[in-house]
Amino acid sequence: MSASSWAVVGGADSALILAADEYRDEMLIQLQSMAADGADPVFLGFGEDAVSESGLFLGSIGHTVRVLGAKARLAVYALSAANASGGIETHTSIEYRHTLNYPIWQKLPEQGHGPELIHASPLDDYDAVVTTWDPFLLIFDMNVVAGAGSFTLHLASDDSVVETVDIGDATVDGGTCEFSLLAPLTPATEYYIKATPGILTNEDSTPWAGITDETTWNFTTGML
Repeated sequence: MSASSWAVVGGADSALILAADEYRDEMLIQLQSMAADGADPVFLGFGEDAVSESGLFLGSIGHTVRVLGAKARLAVYALSAANASGGIETHTSIEYRHTLNYPIWQKLPEQGHGPELIHASPLDDYDAVVTTWDPFLLIFDMNVVAGAGSFTLHLASDDSVVETVDIGDATVDGGTCEFSLLAPLTPATEYYIKATPGILTNEDSTPWAGITDETTWNFTTGML
């Protein structure tokens, strides 16, 4: 966690009080001094200029605004009709880098291996998947980029292909890849998903091994 101070000049245009940070996942902004307590609130903008009478604001000394997730990574702007100042505490959690709302991994100098799958959604062996599940998500141990190939959804009972999703129709962002199905799943049915080796690579073009068996990512839909 790190701390800093901020200040705005009364009547001035919206001013930057905290720069954007792609690795930040939480911030706490507090108002600590103002010309007349409660008289002129400080309006805040996230990723854009602050606008009077709009969005979040700090109304009195001691008031705080806590921001989590993707919004916490944006630059913060502030404006007020009177001089005001305060403090900011920010926090970055390594754990949050394993979730969808933390899209960019901190790249190691030399990765030395292809991407490894660390999480899939729905979970492997999950037995209560809704028939309209969306999106299907994979999270890796490093940034990935689209390669060539497809994801194939199979019916476990006879190994038939239910649907194929080309990597060009998936969304690859930082350490994540997600895709959607065109048709809903059948209730109380077991499925598995395969992925072409090399469908994703790391930033140095080393391929992901893909999924070539029936057990790495399988699941069952629930009853209606």
